[in-house]
Amino acid sequence: MLPCPKSFVREPMSRVKSRSLLKWMRRDLSRAMPQLAGLVTGCALVSYAPAVLANAAINKFFSPISVNPGDVSTLTVVLYNSNTTPLTAAAVTDNLPVGMTIAPNPNITNTCGGSVGAIAGSTNASLTGGTVPGRTGFVDGSCQFTVDVVSVVSGNSVNTIPANALTTAQGQTSPQAASATLQVKTLSAISASKAFAPNTIPVAGVSRLTITLNNGNAINVPGTALTDNLPAGVTLAATPSPTTTCGGTVTAVPGAFSVSLAGGNIPASGNCQVTVLVTASSAASFTNSVPAGAITNSRGITNTSAFTATLNAQADAPISKSFSPTSIFQGQPSTLTITINNAQFIALTNAAVTDSLPAGLQIANPPTASTTCTGGTVSATAAGTSVSLSGATIPAASTPVGGTSSRGVCTFRFNVTNVTGVTGTRTNTIPASALTNTQNVTNIAAATANLTINALAGGGSGMTLSKSFGTTAIAPGATSVLTIQITNNAGVAVSSLGVTDNLPTGVVLAATPSASTTCSGGSVTAPAGGGAIVLSGASLNSGSNCRVTVTVTGNTPGVYGNTIPAGGITTAQGNSNASAATANLTILDVVSVSKAFFPSTIVPGGRSRLTLTLSNALTTAITNAAITDNLPTGAQVVTVASSPNPTTTCGGTVTANAGGGSVRLTGGTIPAQVGAVPGICTVSVDVTSPNTGTSTNTISANTLTNDQGRTNFQTSTATLTKTNMTVNLNKAISPVAIQGGDPAVLTVTITNPNAAPLSSLRFVDNMPAGMVVAAVPNATTTCSGGSVSATPNGTSFTVTGVSLTAGQTCTVSVNITNLVAGNTINTIPANGVTTQEGATNASAASATLTTLASAALSKAFTPNSISAGTVATLTINVLNANLFPLTNAALTDNLPAGLTIAPTANASTTCAGGTVTATSGATSVALSGATVPANGLCSVTVSVKASVSGTYTNTLAAGTLSTNEGITNPKPTSDVLTVIADVPALVLVKRITAINTVNVPTSVDDPGSTNDNAANWPTPLDASSNISTYLRGALNGGVVRPGDVLEYTIYFLSAGSVPSTNINLCDLVPTNSTFVPNSFSGAPESGINLTIGATSTNLTNVPDSDEGQFFNPGATPSVSCAAANTNGAVVVNVVKSPANLPNATAPGTPTNSYGFIRFRARVN
Repeated sequence: MLPCPKSFVREPMSRVKSRSLLKWMRRDLSRAMPQLAGLVTGCALVSYAPAVLANAAINKFFSPISVNPGDVSTLTVVLYNSNTTPLTAAAVTDNLPVGMTIAPNPNITNTCGGSVGAIAGSTNASLTGGTVPGRTGFVDGSCQFTVDVVSVVSGNSVNTIPANALTTAQGQTSPQAASATLQVKTLSAISASKAFAPNTIPVAGVSRLTITLNNGNAINVPGTALTDNLPAGVTLAATPSPTTTCGGTVTAVPGAFSVSLAGGNIPASGNCQVTVLVTASSAASFTNSVPAGAITNSRGITNTSAFTATLNAQADAPISKSFSPTSIFQGQPSTLTITINNAQFIALTNAAVTDSLPAGLQIANPPTASTTCTGGTVSATAAGTSVSLSGATIPAASTPVGGTSSRGVCTFRFNVTNVTGVTGTRTNTIPASALTNTQNVTNIAAATANLTINALAGGGSGMTLSKSFGTTAIAPGATSVLTIQITNNAGVAVSSLGVTDNLPTGVVLAATPSASTTCSGGSVTAPAGGGAIVLSGASLNSGSNCRVTVTVTGNTPGVYGNTIPAGGITTAQGNSNASAATANLTILDVVSVSKAFFPSTIVPGGRSRLTLTLSNALTTAITNAAITDNLPTGAQVVTVASSPNPTTTCGGTVTANAGGGSVRLTGGTIPAQVGAVPGICTVSVDVTSPNTGTSTNTISANTLTNDQGRTNFQTSTATLTKTNMTVNLNKAISPVAIQGGDPAVLTVTITNPNAAPLSSLRFVDNMPAGMVVAAVPNATTTCSGGSVSATPNGTSFTVTGVSLTAGQTCTVSVNITNLVAGNTINTIPANGVTTQEGATNASAASATLTTLASAALSKAFTPNSISAGTVATLTINVLNANLFPLTNAALTDNLPAGLTIAPTANASTTCAGGTVTATSGATSVALSGATVPANGLCSVTVSVKASVSGTYTNTLAAGTLSTNEGITNPKPTSDVLTVIADVPALVLVKRITAINTVNVPTSVDDPGSTNDNAANWPTPLDASSNISTYLRGALNGGVVRPGDVLEYTIYFLSAGSVPSTNINLCDLVPTNSTFVPNSFSGAPESGINLTIGATSTNLTNVPDSDEGQFFNPGATPSVSCAAANTNGAVVVNVVKSPANLPNATAPGTPTNSYGFIRFRARVN
């Protein structure tokens, strides 16, 4: 108990009313206990709810909320004071999370006074000696300080100031924690490479070392540093000549054992280089490696693997050799060139070397021997089998320049040929240590070259053949171009060149063979439907080639090998081809199998939907179809997932056991082709794979079996990629502080940092106690395919269906409010996101909303747009963000002019004890006597209507709410109701419904239109497309042929708020087709059908009473059409006054609210 103050006990008990009690409370206790309430008992006040709401609070946020590693974000800490007097000596310390530090330039700002401590590189920021101003009216006092921070730790860093972290001279503190999330984007590692140029130098020679740093990220990498420690025996040259395109500073001291870069910057999506000259002191092979993790920078990324280059220092004189040309015909010469290299800085004198030719080669006549070696003599005798160089001087290595060879070089050369009758390849070798000289420097390695000798025909070969089909797989009856290429390698021109290609049984020359040749003087015989192609009378020069091309076809499925045998070429010189030439042509069966994974990239252990598609081009169904897909095994194993959800549109039975390695269909039916549209059915099942990598799933040719004996002649392959993927998630609230009940915008940012797309992304944001979706959620998203479900006053919202391309970012925003005074932290936990690919968020995302004690009103019309004379529901929410209930709550909402209470008011309230006054036809609704729960809300609903179209803005002013506690709404609230005049509306959908009088049985969804998704088309819906089965037909006719007849149907639905009348439809006949005048009746000619509901009427093509007419090309239709009538127009007057097409009120209701017009056209 508290003793009653004198100012209160002077009043008699009979006059003690709540207003007197509140007056006393406000005058005497508001500073210490503004939310105290009590009961009078005798001469004492009994406290029944001494819960004291703290008068101080802290909140914080980052801007921006997502940064690249090393980039700056500004951290703002806000202090709030709901007292009417300032809080002094305010102090608080914010300890940053791991990896986050104060930026190099802290850039401190402060409106709190006192001092902010934030040292660059440190892990905390603090305020001391601050002053938080007091509350003014309904507005809490606040101040803030900001400091720039950086982080190189990828992912979400949640920065929290714990409860009670604030201290003040008045003893006030912050009873609740405050959190904010900074998302640090994930960057790819730096890749690097290095190279020596040249990579082989003489001892003490110089090579330029180049280090290349590659940055695959879309941002630069500043502050890059690297040290390359050279291997023992390699040092920086006497003049290192360092260069860099990275900026920064390169340290390269002559004779030092390392080179380093500091302060470099690798450009975005680019690279930069560091170069320096190095030398080696001894003959050896030196491996220079920079280890993983050696690269540092301000982004915190590095090289994840070592990079290496090899430098060879030689003390030998390497020899190399080559033939030109490398292939000759018998008796032709080839020039053999031998090159001697000197890596020493002194000349090699009196040098000598001998090259002994292999069996089958000899010195040509003439030898044509020569040398560039000073003083050297080449000994080469025609028909001899060895050649020697003697008395030569090999020049010294020149003064080295980095990046260019410094070796001394000279050559000797001579011509060789074959020994008579020899053919084939001969290998010519100079062995190691064959070189001699005064300095005793020799060749460490052997030198080798090959020469091929081809036989001359004279009864021989020398001619080659190759052949190919332009299209290697064709449909029955389709064509492919066969190309035969003839090459003359005989060494002599040939004449009377001829060849015959006998096609395999099942392949014939096309109706238009289009035979041609580039063979000089040749003629090609290739009769349509024939089985052979004959070239005759051609000539071809040595070393040249020519072609024969012809078009072939076939009707019987199979794989056909087309071969011209060895000896198939004839010439006057007797030259022919030694080898056969073969090419394969596949004529596809009328059935085919294809397959696909969706998604095609998943995380290890994720799920993908495997779909097999079976296609049938026959006009009859394929029955008892069976096929088995054996999934990949081994390191890239794929298995049927748990709960595999097998489905098929083929009928039959799908066998797909969880954990199994195969999917099998038995007893299936592949539907017949309709017109030019193949029949298709599918088998689908969920699969999974535990390892990273790529799994290739193949169905072999001839796997499909059925009663008709048809099979797939081609393999079908699909690839499933498994890689580790994640989702980056962050969130922010703006503003970060509100009066209780006011709206704030919660924004969730979603980023796909992966190299593969993400699909079917979903998450639920469950709000903490007291936080709810605002009365007007205004849920929006920039996410492709995304849908946001947010119910007014709900405690969660759901996001579904989001698709993100690689690297894409999108946002979801929802209006929220809070009913609990103080700080409320909204968190989406780690792993709260799901995707089709199995990727999720590794880190939680949090944001804090500070709610200042208050009351608020909000309102909304549902729906917010109605037709004149119809009814909307007005909802008024009363929100109480205090720790105690508001009693005797009352308000009156005066409706705008023209808006009244509906004839059936349907007035109700969830406010305990409240009474709603809402009289039909009245212009206001009132609530009285209500109790609004602590930290809660209640609502009033009533039906309203307007008879005149327009925009009606309904506002509750600030101060509208009255309560015994003296608490009211400090801000107004409004909503807008749009009333539209009744209007008719006609929805149209066009389809091809038959080809050659065979109906298209299925319904498809047009991705470019929403008309086929209108609510009141007749049911049922097609199971696969989710479109009304009434709207059967195809979007296109596929492949059609001249003479085919296509049936066009234009479906209509009266979808407005009132019936439609005076409906005229004009449809232009498609180009390259002709209107069929007697499609539905021959006498009289009726080429048009009108069906409304179940009533079908055939309309004549001429102007008469049936209101249907065909206008010939060029004629002016009786109504306006979409374009000029260049190919004929079909016009139908569906209904005219006084008749009408009633508006649909439910799917297919009434039955005369929908229908179609139909006509046919023949392909020209």
